[in-house]
Amino acid sequence: MIVFFQKMKDRWGIKSNWHFLLVNLIFAITGSMTVFIRKPVYRLLTSGTPFSLKK
Repeated sequence: MIVFFQKMKDRWGIKSNWHFLLVNLIFAITGSMTVFIRKPVYRLLTSGTPFSLKK
């Protein structure tokens, strides 16, 4: 598992373990926010009607 973390740090150009933790925390927060934002944005774009049913 440590090898995986080191590969990711090298790929992303991260030197510190704290920066690695921060990057993953940001990914987790933005990923979780999509769950909350998806439904209102979907309603706004489709006006309540599923896109597949629009003619």
